[in-house]
Amino acid sequence: MIAEIYPLTRMPRRFGVFDYEIPEGMEVTPGMWVRIPFRSQKPILGIVARIKDIPPRGIVLKSILEVVEMHKLSNADLSWYEVLAHDTAQSISSVLYTSLPSVSKRSPTTPETPPPHRVLTFPPQDQAILENQVSALRIRGEAWIESPDLFRMTCVVAGYRREHADRTILVLCPNVSDAKRAWLMCGMPDALLVTGDETPRARRNTWSAWRTQRAPILFGTRVAALWHRQDIAAVFVLRSGHANHKQADRNPRFDARTLALSLRPGGTNAYFLDSSLRSDDLMRFSPTNRIAFDRCTSIRVVDRASERAAAPHPAISYSAADLIAQTLDEGKHIICAYNKKGSALRLRCHACRAAVRCDTCQTPVGVRSGAGYCGPCRTTRPIPTICSACGAKEIRNEGYGNESIVRTLQALFPDTSVALYDKEHTDPSVLTNQIIVTTRAWLENVFNPFQPESNVGVVIELDADAPLYDSSFRSTESAVRNVLEWRGVAQALHATFSIQTDTPALFYRIAENPTAVLAEDLETRRAYGYPPFRRIIAVRYISDEPREIASAYASLGHSVREVISEAKIQTNNAALFISIPPEKIEKLLVVLHALDDHYVIDTNLG
Repeated sequence: MIAEIYPLTRMPRRFGVFDYEIPEGMEVTPGMWVRIPFRSQKPILGIVARIKDIPPRGIVLKSILEVVEMHKLSNADLSWYEVLAHDTAQSISSVLYTSLPSVSKRSPTTPETPPPHRVLTFPPQDQAILENQVSALRIRGEAWIESPDLFRMTCVVAGYRREHADRTILVLCPNVSDAKRAWLMCGMPDALLVTGDETPRARRNTWSAWRTQRAPILFGTRVAALWHRQDIAAVFVLRSGHANHKQADRNPRFDARTLALSLRPGGTNAYFLDSSLRSDDLMRFSPTNRIAFDRCTSIRVVDRASERAAAPHPAISYSAADLIAQTLDEGKHIICAYNKKGSALRLRCHACRAAVRCDTCQTPVGVRSGAGYCGPCRTTRPIPTICSACGAKEIRNEGYGNESIVRTLQALFPDTSVALYDKEHTDPSVLTNQIIVTTRAWLENVFNPFQPESNVGVVIELDADAPLYDSSFRSTESAVRNVLEWRGVAQALHATFSIQTDTPALFYRIAENPTAVLAEDLETRRAYGYPPFRRIIAVRYISDEPREIASAYASLGHSVREVISEAKIQTNNAALFISIPPEKIEKLLVVLHALDDHYVIDTNLG
């Protein structure tokens, strides 16, 4: 008897199963974990795909060494991983290696005792709204649920669990801190947690519990989306518009939201929760499957352009300064959201308009702490005095980074403590200051909606327009999401919320009807051929030789056009981008699976 086995190691995408002989007397079935000899390495683990009873045709096969006592994968599990590998243009071995926990020679034990969970109580002012949202899920197999913050999202999950204690539930969060907070505060002592930050032993034990317990509930980051279980009854995707649900920096490049929806044909309910829809969600979720949150903080929109003449600083309007002063008089603190770091956004020669660029990666250089700074390289350099392009001594700062905003606020309010919080300034003591200027780092890492600060009087988004200048086709969607997320922060803090903008007409519409703005954005994408109306695939060729890269892209582009005449292909220094009608993806995957591993592939940028 011969077993077809997927080795649990990273393999080139062209490799599938390997044949191994089953020793006399060993009982092996599909889905079992086994230990196998593999090439010149030490023995490794493998998953049995199939058993066949055919002679080895004169080839001497290696034998399985032993069966490993781990909970076997079902045929449905294996099929699901095979489809995932196909869709991401990866080998099945690589997908299994990424998805499954490592196994020691010791038998699995029960998960470690978790810290005590808090009893989750619905906020009194929102209890009726949350109960109505939970009851609305009884008749919906899929829904998008408006929810201003993680606390209220977790309340919806907890309410659903109370009604369906006999169902297996998966809860996906965009980052580790969100997953840990939701898990710890959900009020369910039996809930499981996996984030990728745990030890191999803890991860293995959690996986074992997830596979064996009846009707468990698992909280996790996108790694949890890879823990397939056939009887998952409901998947909740919290903060569903967050970019971290997509694994974009390493293989397999998958989107946890797509995996959640892939379970729908098997009868799994899919619920997305966030403060803002994505434009794509308008196509996925019909109006009857969008459940609103009926109590949201109002948005004060400040026309920065009309106030520029009287403004104390180009980035701080008169209205914002007045609101800060009033809040300080009330003894309250202020959160100023400003997602631009440094003293200036860039250095530029005012004679020839050439930007000062990084010597290594050619990215325009900004200013931080009095020195030139390259974000991608994380390197500093002295600020040049002479332009390398024209020789003029006209190098000047352009734009305003958050360090400039801090200095301006300190000058405007000299008796007030002002501090900066971003990825480079993470001292917890700054949070005691009266005015905090922060990037999204504070929202992602510090803000805790389960235990919000009680002394914040106002949240101000100083540059609501910033996402609109992103080159991505999601720029409008990002602007909507940014404003509504910060509104959710203000609501949790019981604070006033204000935004500054040079395009007030757009943001008045976002404040009044964000869905209408996103619907217009969707039609713009349709007109210009962006997702979800076309599918964009990125392919990057790894080489130090520019000619070799150019040749690889030209050859791949020719192969793609041979099978998909409607394909649109563009290249830049980073990658080759292929845009195709979504229904043509299977034809393209045939081409991509034939490529060697010099090609790094992301099969769905949209």
